[in-house]
Amino acid sequence: MKHTKGNWKITKSIAPFTGLVDELEISSNESEEWIALCHNEANAKLIAAAPDLLEAAIQLLSWKGETPQHCREQLEKAIKKATL
Repeated sequence: MKHTKGNWKITKSIAPFTGLVDELEISSNESEEWIALCHNEANAKLIAAAPDLLEAAIQLLSWKGETPQHCREQLEKAIKKATL
């Protein structure tokens, strides 16, 4: 996979003149590599959770138990979207 590995974190950037949260930076916990910049907290949380969600989808798809076909198709589509 080509994405930055490991857990990702959100850091709030405070605007110097207003003291308000200006931006939300998503970066790697391990390498401190910058991933993305958001102005919306919900989007930042979703982006920061992406590696965990991808890993969960891969594990669920590889599970040998009974999974409804439509769920398998959604998982395959999401994994493909995240890894191509």
